[in-house]
Amino acid sequence: MSHFEIEDILSQDKRGVVFRAHDLDRGHTVALRRFLPFGQDGGGFKDKEADAFRIAAQRLLSVTHPALRSIFSGAVDPIDKMPYIVAEWVDGTKLEDVLASETLDPRLVIQLLRLALEVSLSLSEIIGEEAVWVETETDSIFVGSEESGRGFVFWLSPFKWLGAEFESRKLAALVGLGEHLAGWKGKLISDHAGHGLGGWLKWMRNNPDAGLAQALEAMPSRITDGEAPPPAAVRMSPLVTGSRVVAVKPPRSTPPLLIAIAACLVLAIGGLALYQRIAKTPSAPIAKAEAVSEKPAAAEPATATATSTPSPQPSQDAEAVAVSRVNELAAKLAAEKEAKRTAAKAPAAVAAPPVRNFTPGDREKMKLLKANGSASVTGVVLSVRHSKEGNSLYFEFSKPRNEEEIMAVAHKREYKDDFTVNAYEDLIGKKVRFDGTVFREPKGRQFVKISARERIKIVE
Repeated sequence: MSHFEIEDILSQDKRGVVFRAHDLDRGHTVALRRFLPFGQDGGGFKDKEADAFRIAAQRLLSVTHPALRSIFSGAVDPIDKMPYIVAEWVDGTKLEDVLASETLDPRLVIQLLRLALEVSLSLSEIIGEEAVWVETETDSIFVGSEESGRGFVFWLSPFKWLGAEFESRKLAALVGLGEHLAGWKGKLISDHAGHGLGGWLKWMRNNPDAGLAQALEAMPSRITDGEAPPPAAVRMSPLVTGSRVVAVKPPRSTPPLLIAIAACLVLAIGGLALYQRIAKTPSAPIAKAEAVSEKPAAAEPATATATSTPSPQPSQDAEAVAVSRVNELAAKLAAEKEAKRTAAKAPAAVAAPPVRNFTPGDREKMKLLKANGSASVTGVVLSVRHSKEGNSLYFEFSKPRNEEEIMAVAHKREYKDDFTVNAYEDLIGKKVRFDGTVFREPKGRQFVKISARERIKIVE
C-alpha cells in the first residue's frame, strides 16, 4: 500500500470504501477500492485466503472492455487484512447523479444493458462461470465525461466474484435495472414499449436461466417504426457516443484448469458453491501459487492434455502436488466457513464493552474497533485544513501533524454544515471532542469522521 497516495474519498458504505489515489509506481491516478468480504463484523482474510485472492485477481488483469473499469492489481492490506483492488480511473459522473431521479431514454437503457452483458461475457471467460459479474446499482455505474471518450462504465462486483450475492448474478438483476431506469417498476408494459425494451425485459424475466449470449441475441434489433421516443430528462447522448462495440465470443465450455483453479480459489472463499463441478475439469499445467506481483504479468499459454494413463513426468508430478494443495486449501476454507457459521449460532459470551472514547495518542486502542463503529476523540485542536481536492476537512491535534495520531475528519459529500476552514477558527487552541464513527485510510491513518457541526463540542 505504500506506493499509493490517497487523494480523496469518493464513496463509503457498509460494504467498503472507494478512494481516488495516485499510483506512485505507475505515475497516474487510480480508483482504489477496499471492501469488507464478510460484512462489517466479519473481519478480513487469513493468510491462505489472501494468497488465493491475489492469485485469482491476477487472472482478471487481462480483461479489457471500453465499458469496464480495468483492474490493475488486487491484494490485501497488511494492517487489517482487508482486500482491495486497484482499478482504472475514469473521469465522469455516477449514473445516479446524472439522472437526478428522472428516467432514461429506453434506447439508452438498451445500450446500457447490452454493454453489461458484453462485459459479463468477457469476465465469464476468465472466472470460468457465466454470470452477470458487473454491479447493477446506479450509484456504481459511471457515465464518462466528454474528455474521457467513455460511455457507460461498470465495476466488477467483488462480492459476486467472491461467491456472495448469488441472486444478483442472474439476468433478473438486469431486468430490475432496466425497469428502474425506464421508470417501469410495478407497471404493465407492452412488448413494443420503449423501442422493444419492454419485450426484451419480459423475455429475460421469463428465461432467468438463459445464457448471456442468448440474452444478447434476444435484444431488440431495431427501433419500432412510428414510435416516438419518450422525453429525455437528461442529455446523455454526447456522453455515450464514445463507447465502442466489441465482438463478443461465447464463453468457453471447458476453460483451462489454470483458470478453473483460480476460480475455484475465489469461490472457495465465499462458500465453494462451484468447487465440485470445477474440480472435475481436465488437468492442465498449474501456475505456481505464490505471491503475485501487483504489476500484470505476461499471459502464459495453458495447454490441456487428455491422456488416459500418462507416463510419469516431472511436470506431471508438480501438477499433482499443485492440484492437491488447491484441493486441501479449498476444503480447509470450507471447514473454516462452517465453523464460523456454527460459532455464530452459539450463545455469545458476555464481554466488556470496547473503549470508544480516545485521545489522539490512542492509535493502538482504536485499532480494536471495526470501521464505521461509533467513536470519539478529544484533544487540543492546532490545525484545520482541506485536502488537496477540497473534499475532506481535517482537524489535527499536532503541528506539524503526526500521521500516527488519531485525527478528526469531515467529508464534503456527507457533511451537513459549513465546509470552510474559517468556520472553525474558533476551535484552534481549545480542547475539543469530536463524536462520530471510525474511519481508516489504506495507509493506516485513523480518524473519527463527523457528519455535522453539532458533533463537535468544546470541552474547555
